[in-house]
Amino acid sequence: MEGKYEATVSSNGNSENTGWESVAAMAGKQAGENHEVASEVKVRLLDPEKDDLNRAANLIYQVDPYICPDFFGDAERAEKMGPLIFGEEGGLFDPNHTIVAEEDGKLLGILVYADNTIKPWDTEGMKEKVENLGIEMPEQFDRANKNYMEAVTEDARSLPDGVAEVEWCATDLSARGKGVASKMFEKFLSLPYQEQHLTVLADNPPAIHLYEKNGFEIVSSQTGYPDESVKTHNMVRKNK
Repeated sequence: MEGKYEATVSSNGNSENTGWESVAAMAGKQAGENHEVASEVKVRLLDPEKDDLNRAANLIYQVDPYICPDFFGDAERAEKMGPLIFGEEGGLFDPNHTIVAEEDGKLLGILVYADNTIKPWDTEGMKEKVENLGIEMPEQFDRANKNYMEAVTEDARSLPDGVAEVEWCATDLSARGKGVASKMFEKFLSLPYQEQHLTVLADNPPAIHLYEKNGFEIVSSQTGYPDESVKTHNMVRKNK
C-alpha cells in the first residue's frame, strides 16, 4: 500500500520541504540526535469531542505530498474537512485507531493505524459529505477517494487477525527534538498486535530510520500512488 509515511510539518501547516529535497540532506544529522521526550507531551487516542479536529486534519494533510493534495486539495480545505473525517467512526480515520500527541492541549503529532476491524470506506458517502460542505471539490478528489482511501481500507480489512498497519504519521515542526514520533510509536507498538506493517517513501530516510529503530525491516519495494515515479518500501515488524 502506497504513501503511508512520516512527515515533519511546521506549526503553521506548511511543509518544511517540498518534494523531500531537504529531507535526505538532514537525515544523517537527525539520525544521530538523541531526542528527549518532554514530560508535558502526552500520547493518547484522539478525542473527537474535545480535540481540535481542524488541526488534526491539517496534520494529516501534511503527511503525503501526493495523496493528501489529491484528497484535500489544500491545507485550508483539509481543516474544513476535519470534523467530517474524524467525526464518525469508520475507515482510516476512526478515532479509536488514531493516536495523538499533545502538549498543553495542542496537537503536536498524529498516527493513524488500521486493522481488519475497521469499517469499509464509504466512497460515495464521503464524496457527498465533502460536496455538502460547500467547498470547491479538489480536482483529483475522486482519484484519491477511490484509488487510495477505498483501496487501502479494503486492503487493511483483509489483514490477518493480530496484524495492524500504520496509515499516516506526522509530527509538527514545533515538536522537533521532543521525540514525539517515537513516543507515538511506543504507544502504537504497545497495543496487542503480533505484527505491524507500514509503507514509507524510499526517499524519506528520517522516517525509515525511525521505523528501523522501532524494529521494522524493509521486506519489499514497489512504485506507488499516483504513478510509477514514486518508489515506496514495505516494512514489517514482528513481535519477538
